[in-house]
Amino acid sequence: MQSHCYMSLIKFLKLSYKYYKGSADTKPDIKEIFSFIHELDKTRSKKIQMQWQRYPVAYKVYTGKSYLENLKDNNFEENTFGHDLQQWFEEDNYDLFKESLDTVIIKNKLDAKFWEHHTFQHDVIHFLNNYDTSPIGEVMVLSFNLAKEWRWSYFAILFSSLFIALRNTFTKGGWKKIKYIPILVYIRLVIEGYKKGKKAEWLMAIDFEELYGLPTADVKKLLNVKPSVYWEHIKPRWAKLHKHYKKFKENNGATNTKTAS
Repeated sequence: MQSHCYMSLIKFLKLSYKYYKGSADTKPDIKEIFSFIHELDKTRSKKIQMQWQRYPVAYKVYTGKSYLENLKDNNFEENTFGHDLQQWFEEDNYDLFKESLDTVIIKNKLDAKFWEHHTFQHDVIHFLNNYDTSPIGEVMVLSFNLAKEWRWSYFAILFSSLFIALRNTFTKGGWKKIKYIPILVYIRLVIEGYKKGKKAEWLMAIDFEELYGLPTADVKKLLNVKPSVYWEHIKPRWAKLHKHYKKFKENNGATNTKTAS
């Protein structure tokens, strides 16, 4: 037991460092994230799946078409949750489940159905909270989800991203441009996301199809998804900072290349 704990700790630190070195400030590597889930959460994922199977929605997911397929196949009235979510998927056009298939071992059809629904829920969290798919937007989703589903993989990513934010704090000329300190912004955002997730219903247990006819604002109230106050405040400023870091990284890389040659 003690040996297993040590091995898990070593794996956690290795994968955290790997994510820290590889992620930085560009587009998050979704396959890397699902690799974390597979490596760190084999036992935990099974427990979450077994817990989820107690809810009626699990039988519906196991025996029918996926929620995403049904969503795309239906027509909804404007200004409803179904219509707004459908529009969001059309605009985003990002199939997270297909991205995850290369890294998550799908043992059987039921496991595949569970993961498919889990990734659908991940996208619904994005939509209901207005979290974008930038690196910091993904951090917000993981913070929100961690409150209901403790996973070492999520914690590892948030832990690693903390040091990315710390590094960015000391990147030349960065945060002064927007008068915000990245490390403090990051901590505050993670806390807000976690608190929101704690108060909200566990979205994995929700039959979203029963809510498609309601206005999105009413669905948020019903599921107790509170407004993302600090996120909405900082998002445009963080986007500006992210753009600066990306440019700085590109210029710095070009400088290093010239020096090497």
